[in-house]
Amino acid sequence: MFLTNPINLKIIDTLTGERGRAGDSLASVTKNLTAYRVLGHEQHGSRIVLVDTPGFDDSGRSDEQVLKEIGKWLEKTCVAFNPDDLTLSHNLYRYTGKILLSGIVYVQNITDTRMSATSHRTLVMFGELSGFEDASRVVIVTTMWDTLIHNSAAKKREDAFKLEYWDVLMHHGATIERFLGAKERESTWKIINNVINIGTQRTGLQFQHERVDKKIPLQQTSANKTLTTPVSILPTLVAKQKMTKTHELTTQDSASSSTPNR
Repeated sequence: MFLTNPINLKIIDTLTGERGRAGDSLASVTKNLTAYRVLGHEQHGSRIVLVDTPGFDDSGRSDEQVLKEIGKWLEKTCVAFNPDDLTLSHNLYRYTGKILLSGIVYVQNITDTRMSATSHRTLVMFGELSGFEDASRVVIVTTMWDTLIHNSAAKKREDAFKLEYWDVLMHHGATIERFLGAKERESTWKIINNVINIGTQRTGLQFQHERVDKKIPLQQTSANKTLTTPVSILPTLVAKQKMTKTHELTTQDSASSSTPNR
Protein backbone atom coordinates (compact mmCIF):
# COMPACT_ATOMS: atom_id res chain seq x y z
CA MET A 1 0.00 0.00 0.00
CA PHE A 2 1.31 3.43 -0.99
CA LEU A 3 0.31 6.42 1.11
CA THR A 4 0.07 10.18 0.75
CA ASN A 5 1.99 11.33 -2.34
CA PRO A 6 1.28 11.99 -6.05
CA ILE A 7 4.65 10.38 -6.87
CA ASN A 8 3.00 7.06 -5.94
CA LEU A 9 1.74 6.62 -9.50
CA LYS A 10 5.21 7.16 -10.97
CA ILE A 11 6.51 4.39 -8.72
CA ILE A 12 3.60 2.14 -9.68
CA ASP A 13 4.15 2.89 -13.38
CA THR A 14 7.79 1.89 -12.94
CA LEU A 15 6.90 -1.36 -11.20
CA THR A 16 4.20 -2.42 -13.63
CA GLY A 17 6.12 -1.34 -16.72
CA GLU A 18 3.16 0.77 -17.84
CA ARG A 19 3.01 4.50 -18.43
CA GLY A 20 0.46 7.28 -18.36
CA ARG A 21 -1.10 7.11 -14.90
CA ALA A 22 1.09 9.72 -13.28
CA GLY A 23 1.54 12.38 -15.96
CA ASP A 24 4.01 15.19 -15.31
CA SER A 25 2.16 17.06 -12.58
CA LEU A 26 2.93 16.88 -8.87
CA ALA A 27 -0.69 17.65 -8.08
CA SER A 28 -2.77 14.94 -6.42
CA VAL A 29 -3.99 12.48 -9.04
CA THR A 30 -5.46 9.63 -7.01
CA LYS A 31 -9.06 10.45 -6.04
CA ASN A 32 -10.10 7.00 -4.88
CA LEU A 33 -8.26 4.03 -3.47
CA THR A 34 -7.14 1.97 -6.46
CA ALA A 35 -5.46 -1.44 -6.74
CA TYR A 36 -3.06 -2.36 -9.55
CA ARG A 37 -2.02 -5.96 -10.20
CA VAL A 38 1.50 -6.71 -11.37
CA LEU A 39 1.50 -9.35 -14.10
CA GLY A 40 4.20 -11.91 -14.79
CA HIS A 41 6.54 -11.38 -11.85
CA GLU A 42 9.34 -13.95 -12.12
CA GLN A 43 8.79 -15.27 -8.59
CA HIS A 44 5.27 -14.29 -7.56
CA GLY A 45 3.46 -14.45 -10.88
CA SER A 46 0.38 -12.23 -10.79
CA ARG A 47 -0.11 -12.30 -7.01
CA ILE A 48 1.41 -8.87 -6.29
CA VAL A 49 -1.16 -6.08 -5.91
CA LEU A 50 -0.11 -2.45 -5.42
CA VAL A 51 -2.70 -0.30 -3.64
CA ASP A 52 -2.58 3.45 -4.21
CA THR A 53 -4.47 5.63 -1.74
CA PRO A 54 -5.70 9.22 -1.94
CA GLY A 55 -3.29 11.70 -0.39
CA PHE A 56 -3.79 13.39 2.94
CA ASP A 57 -3.78 17.18 3.04
CA ASP A 58 -5.88 17.12 -0.16
CA SER A 59 -7.78 20.32 -0.90
CA GLY A 60 -10.68 18.30 -2.26
CA ARG A 61 -11.59 16.58 1.02
CA SER A 62 -10.64 16.37 4.65
CA ASP A 63 -8.00 14.06 6.07
CA GLU A 64 -10.74 12.32 8.06
CA GLN A 65 -12.59 11.51 4.83
CA VAL A 66 -9.42 10.07 3.30
CA LEU A 67 -8.79 7.95 6.40
CA LYS A 68 -12.39 6.74 6.29
CA GLU A 69 -11.95 5.50 2.71
CA ILE A 70 -8.66 3.77 3.51
CA GLY A 71 -10.22 2.34 6.66
CA LYS A 72 -13.15 0.81 4.79
CA TRP A 73 -10.76 -1.06 2.52
CA LEU A 74 -8.61 -2.24 5.42
CA GLU A 75 -11.69 -3.48 7.29
CA LYS A 76 -13.04 -5.38 4.28
CA THR A 77 -9.79 -7.24 3.74
CA CYS A 78 -9.62 -8.90 7.13
CA VAL A 79 -11.77 -10.70 9.66
CA ALA A 80 -11.62 -10.57 13.45
CA PHE A 81 -8.81 -11.97 15.54
CA ASN A 82 -9.60 -15.31 17.16
CA PRO A 83 -9.24 -14.80 20.93
CA ASP A 84 -9.46 -18.57 21.53
CA ASP A 85 -6.26 -19.26 19.63
CA LEU A 86 -3.90 -19.61 22.57
CA THR A 87 -0.92 -20.30 20.32
CA LEU A 88 -0.67 -16.57 19.63
CA SER A 89 0.90 -14.03 21.91
CA HIS A 90 -1.46 -11.39 23.28
CA ASN A 91 -0.01 -8.66 21.09
CA LEU A 92 -0.01 -10.50 17.76
CA TYR A 93 -3.03 -9.81 15.62
CA ARG A 94 -3.75 -12.61 13.15
CA TYR A 95 -6.41 -12.25 10.47
CA THR A 96 -7.83 -14.96 8.26
CA GLY A 97 -9.08 -12.81 5.40
CA LYS A 98 -7.68 -13.42 1.93
CA ILE A 99 -5.89 -10.08 1.66
CA LEU A 100 -3.26 -8.89 4.11
CA LEU A 101 -0.67 -6.22 3.50
CA SER A 102 2.95 -7.24 3.03
CA GLY A 103 3.96 -3.66 3.68
CA ILE A 104 3.07 0.01 3.65
CA VAL A 105 5.07 2.57 1.69
CA TYR A 106 5.12 6.16 2.93
CA VAL A 107 6.39 8.48 0.21
CA GLN A 108 8.37 11.63 1.05
CA ASN A 109 9.58 14.21 -1.49
CA ILE A 110 13.25 14.77 -0.66
CA THR A 111 13.23 18.21 -2.31
CA ASP A 112 10.87 19.52 0.38
CA THR A 113 13.17 21.78 2.35
CA ARG A 114 11.20 21.35 5.55
CA MET A 115 8.55 19.13 7.09
CA SER A 116 5.34 21.17 7.30
CA ALA A 117 3.19 20.87 10.41
CA THR A 118 0.41 19.12 8.49
CA SER A 119 2.84 16.67 6.86
CA HIS A 120 4.35 15.97 10.26
CA ARG A 121 0.91 15.26 11.69
CA THR A 122 0.22 12.86 8.82
CA LEU A 123 3.48 11.06 9.60
CA VAL A 124 2.54 10.79 13.29
CA MET A 125 -0.87 9.46 12.22
CA PHE A 126 0.90 6.94 10.01
CA GLY A 127 2.62 5.49 13.07
CA GLU A 128 -0.75 5.14 14.81
CA LEU A 129 -2.30 3.56 11.70
CA SER A 130 0.30 0.85 11.32
CA GLY A 131 1.18 0.38 14.97
CA PHE A 132 4.77 0.09 16.10
CA GLU A 133 4.57 -3.70 16.30
CA ASP A 134 4.09 -3.71 12.53
CA ALA A 135 6.72 -1.07 11.82
CA SER A 136 9.06 -3.67 10.31
CA ARG A 137 6.70 -3.69 7.31
CA VAL A 138 6.86 0.08 6.95
CA VAL A 139 9.07 1.55 4.23
CA ILE A 140 9.64 5.30 3.95
CA VAL A 141 10.60 6.00 0.35
CA THR A 142 12.18 9.32 -0.56
CA THR A 143 11.63 10.54 -4.12
CA MET A 144 12.78 13.14 -6.67
CA TRP A 145 16.45 12.12 -6.45
CA ASP A 146 16.51 11.89 -10.24
CA THR A 147 15.68 15.61 -10.53
CA LEU A 148 18.73 16.75 -8.56
CA ILE A 149 21.97 17.85 -10.14
CA HIS A 150 23.78 17.91 -6.81
CA ASN A 151 22.31 15.83 -4.01
CA SER A 152 24.54 16.75 -1.08
CA ALA A 153 21.87 19.03 0.41
CA ALA A 154 19.23 16.33 -0.05
CA LYS A 155 21.42 13.78 1.72
CA LYS A 156 21.79 16.14 4.69
CA ARG A 157 18.01 16.67 4.69
CA GLU A 158 17.46 12.91 4.62
CA ASP A 159 19.77 12.49 7.63
CA ALA A 160 17.92 15.29 9.46
CA PHE A 161 14.54 13.67 8.77
CA LYS A 162 15.87 10.37 10.12
CA LEU A 163 16.95 12.00 13.36
CA GLU A 164 13.99 14.31 13.91
CA TYR A 165 10.93 12.68 12.32
CA TRP A 166 11.52 9.05 11.36
CA ASP A 167 13.53 7.88 14.37
CA VAL A 168 10.70 6.16 16.25
CA LEU A 169 9.48 4.16 13.26
CA MET A 170 13.07 3.25 12.39
CA HIS A 171 13.69 2.12 15.97
CA HIS A 172 10.76 -0.26 15.61
CA GLY A 173 12.01 -1.74 12.34
CA ALA A 174 10.95 0.64 9.56
CA THR A 175 13.40 1.04 6.69
CA ILE A 176 14.34 4.02 4.52
CA GLU A 177 14.72 3.64 0.75
CA ARG A 178 15.22 5.91 -2.27
CA PHE A 179 13.17 5.96 -5.47
CA LEU A 180 15.76 6.90 -8.09
CA GLY A 181 13.36 7.45 -10.97
CA ALA A 182 11.49 5.58 -13.68
CA LYS A 183 14.73 4.57 -15.40
CA GLU A 184 15.83 2.67 -12.30
CA ARG A 185 13.23 -0.12 -12.47
CA GLU A 186 15.57 -2.74 -11.01
CA SER A 187 16.33 -0.69 -7.90
CA THR A 188 12.62 0.09 -7.50
CA TRP A 189 11.77 -3.60 -7.59
CA LYS A 190 14.45 -4.18 -4.95
CA ILE A 191 12.42 -1.99 -2.58
CA ILE A 192 9.22 -3.95 -3.19
CA ASN A 193 10.93 -7.34 -3.04
CA ASN A 194 12.34 -6.41 0.36
CA VAL A 195 8.82 -5.49 1.49
CA ILE A 196 7.49 -8.83 0.27
CA ASN A 197 10.24 -10.78 2.01
CA ILE A 198 9.76 -8.92 5.30
CA GLY A 199 5.98 -9.36 5.13
CA THR A 200 5.88 -13.14 4.73
CA GLN A 201 4.29 -13.45 8.19
CA ARG A 202 1.50 -10.95 7.73
CA THR A 203 -0.54 -9.57 10.58
CA GLY A 204 -3.18 -6.91 10.83
CA LEU A 205 -2.38 -3.26 11.34
CA GLN A 206 -3.15 -1.51 14.62
CA PHE A 207 -6.01 0.28 12.84
CA GLN A 208 -7.51 -3.07 11.81
CA HIS A 209 -7.12 -4.39 15.34
CA GLU A 210 -8.96 -1.38 16.73
CA ARG A 211 -11.78 -1.37 14.16
CA VAL A 212 -12.32 -5.10 13.60
CA ASP A 213 -11.34 -6.72 16.89
CA LYS A 214 -12.21 -4.04 19.42
CA LYS A 215 -15.08 -2.50 17.42
CA ILE A 216 -13.77 0.99 18.14
CA PRO A 217 -15.61 3.71 16.16
CA LEU A 218 -13.53 5.38 13.47
CA GLN A 219 -13.59 8.71 15.30
CA GLN A 220 -12.01 7.08 18.37
CA THR A 221 -9.20 5.21 16.63
CA SER A 222 -5.65 6.30 17.38
CA ALA A 223 -5.11 7.34 13.76
CA ASN A 224 -8.21 9.52 13.56
CA LYS A 225 -7.50 11.15 16.94
CA THR A 226 -4.12 12.20 15.56
CA LEU A 227 -5.63 13.71 12.43
CA THR A 228 -8.12 15.74 14.43
CA THR A 229 -5.54 16.98 16.91
CA PRO A 230 -4.65 20.68 16.52
CA VAL A 231 -1.16 21.19 15.13
CA SER A 232 -0.29 23.14 18.27
CA ILE A 233 -0.62 19.96 20.34
CA LEU A 234 1.45 17.87 17.91
CA PRO A 235 4.64 18.02 20.04
CA THR A 236 2.74 16.24 22.82
CA LEU A 237 1.81 13.37 20.49
CA VAL A 238 5.36 13.14 19.20
CA ALA A 239 6.72 13.03 22.75
CA LYS A 240 4.30 10.17 23.54
CA GLN A 241 5.54 8.16 20.56
CA LYS A 242 9.17 8.81 21.44
CA MET A 243 8.49 7.50 24.95
CA THR A 244 7.95 4.02 23.47
CA LYS A 245 11.47 4.15 22.07
CA THR A 246 13.01 5.53 25.27
CA HIS A 247 11.17 2.99 27.42
CA GLU A 248 12.38 0.08 25.30
CA LEU A 249 15.97 1.29 25.35
CA THR A 250 15.83 1.77 29.12
CA THR A 251 14.32 -1.69 29.60
CA GLN A 252 17.00 -3.27 27.44
CA ASP A 253 19.75 -1.46 29.35
CA SER A 254 18.26 -2.62 32.66
CA ALA A 255 18.07 -6.19 31.45
CA SER A 256 21.67 -6.08 30.27
CA SER A 257 22.94 -4.65 33.55
CA SER A 258 21.08 -7.26 35.58
CA THR A 259 22.59 -10.16 33.64
CA PRO A 260 25.38 -11.66 35.78
CA ASN A 261 28.85 -11.89 34.23
CA ARG A 262 30.15 -15.37 33.84
